[in-house]
Amino acid sequence: SNFEKYLGGTATKAGAINFRSKMASTLKADYFISIHCDGWTDFSKGAHTIYNDETSKQLAIDLLDNYDITNILPKSPHKRSDLGVLGSSNKSKKKVLIELGYLTSPIDAKNIVTNKNKIATLLVNGLTKNINNA
Repeated sequence: SNFEKYLGGTATKAGAINFRSKMASTLKADYFISIHCDGWTDFSKGAHTIYNDETSKQLAIDLLDNYDITNILPKSPHKRSDLGVLGSSNKSKKKVLIELGYLTSPIDAKNIVTNKNKIATLLVNGLTKNINNA
């Protein structure tokens, strides 16, 4: 029913991306944090955040400020404008995508799976820091 409410029932990959963006916009979200785990064909490892506008850059920094589950990639945070969930259809005031690490890296995967509660706490702490400094 939620897909019907926001998209007219489209249950595709693009539909899911649009659903999240449209839902955040409809609900007038102040913050939109899309949480992911990376994967690659080699043994890349590390976490990073992505933002698409300068109003979201500090949130991207704050979310990984104390993150110690996996290494932080040197390019983090980095700006990209080609990600659907962070696109112009998402009207949230601040929006970021966080990659917690690489599930294709045995070290990252183990650290992510065994530290789910700690990850949640660290992300809440980063969000709280950003809210308090706004």
